[in-house]
Amino acid sequence: MSNGLMLWFFMLLRDFVGQAGVCLTNHAGVVTLGQMRLLPYVIAALFVVPVLIAGEKESLKVSTNGTAQVIGTVLKNDQGCVTDLECFLMVRVAADKVRVVYQTGRGAPCVNQEASHAGAKTKVGAVIEAYGKYSKRAGVHEISTCQSATFYIQTR
Repeated sequence: MSNGLMLWFFMLLRDFVGQAGVCLTNHAGVVTLGQMRLLPYVIAALFVVPVLIAGEKESLKVSTNGTAQVIGTVLKNDQGCVTDLECFLMVRVAADKVRVVYQTGRGAPCVNQEASHAGAKTKVGAVIEAYGKYSKRAGVHEISTCQSATFYIQTR
């Protein structure tokens, strides 16, 4: 969350608690007009701020040099490389999914052991950042961390 957005949220919360006495009713149990004017801000804080936070942490940035960076939530850690398939993380980015390959089961060996170890120990639900070689096959975004030691997978 950006510092400005966080400051706005806490100032709004402080004003709401100060005006409303922690609830929307006065001592007689009646909502006052002064308290009602804060209601749109409270609704915005409850529904808009979580969306802004989620949008800020999930992204896919594709570069012109054939690489990409993804930040998102791990939906699946497929460890098929133990039976000659690829090991990969399926990462949610907004309404899209990105495969982050961290180990090839057959073909060219994975030269990036650090990313391989990081991918293997990543748990479902973790928020990760990954950087690697980008491709798109059959409409699926894919980032491979195997080709270079400069590529990475990090848990945030």
